[in-house]
Amino acid sequence: MLDYFDKGAVLVIADLFSLITVSSCLVLKVPQINTIRSNKSSKGISVLGLCLELYSYTVMMSYNYTNNYAFLSYMEYPILLIQEYFLVYFVFKYNNLLGNKTLIFALGYALLAIMIYLHLIPVMVFAVLVPFCTPIGATSKVLQLVAILKSKDSSSVSLTTWALSAFTNFSEYIR
Repeated sequence: MLDYFDKGAVLVIADLFSLITVSSCLVLKVPQINTIRSNKSSKGISVLGLCLELYSYTVMMSYNYTNNYAFLSYMEYPILLIQEYFLVYFVFKYNNLLGNKTLIFALGYALLAIMIYLHLIPVMVFAVLVPFCTPIGATSKVLQLVAILKSKDSSSVSLTTWALSAFTNFSEYIR
């Protein structure tokens, strides 16, 4: 254990922020999912914003996975992706968007995930896509805000999820 602390205070603090971020991400989307399920409505939620967020999480996880980085350094992405899948499902369900087109998209996404897992997609592809994740992630948040303003209804939006998201974004900045 002492050897761990010998690596320096900065790295220990970075690991601590990683653990805090991952811990927060364990429940980040759960309040939002529960709010949508209990309301049986996703009014005020941007479908495009969710899809952009899904893209961003997928690219970041794939980049880290294909580069064989330490799992702890990107563990929040698989956790967020699982929650995002549920969130996307319920938003699509309450917007009556579950159909053949969605099934084809989901199957294509699953095929892409298998190709990533099998390292069939060159690392360079993700190196090109990663710089777009921050602006795309920010755009997804703006689209969520626009959807709330446009619908004039924030009842489907979880304040807890937004607060946790702000915290994890801040801790990512620190890391």
